[in-house]
Amino acid sequence: MTKSWKSRLMHSGATVPGGFKALSVPVERASTVLFPDSASVAAGWDVEAKGHTYGIHGTPTALALAGRIAELEGGERTLLAPSGLSAIALVDLALLRGARGTRPADLDALASVITRIADAALSLGPSLRSLEVNPLWVNGEQIEALDVLVVTGTADSSQDTIRTHRERKREP
Repeated sequence: MTKSWKSRLMHSGATVPGGFKALSVPVERASTVLFPDSASVAAGWDVEAKGHTYGIHGTPTALALAGRIAELEGGERTLLAPSGLSAIALVDLALLRGARGTRPADLDALASVITRIADAALSLGPSLRSLEVNPLWVNGEQIEALDVLVVTGTADSSQDTIRTHRERKREP
């Protein structure tokens, strides 16, 4: 019999390593990990031997959450990110490695394009009010700014707006 996602959330098949002691139960906080002596602290960093670490990434609570998410999503593993910003960075880095039929990004070429955009912004000096490039299309060494908005002007003058927009045709 297949369990529904509601049952799997409460009664997961995911397991965590035993022998981990913490002050709070059932949530095991990394800041309150108990070790019997200093030698155990040093040995506690050996993830390969112990299965968990002293820190936020290897507590049984984090491992149980990752295991349950993987099970609910039908995956094998889940990588938990400690913040929303790091989660976004992980997705961005994964996409730069190539996704949805694109080639992995040429990171040197991407850095060069970003540097040229920054140089263009600096060349406008104090008259630059805002600059927006969204999206920046990346496919291997091909990098194109598909939509750019530049707003210039000074505090005592009206604003000038320049907008360019390109449609990127999908390659078969």
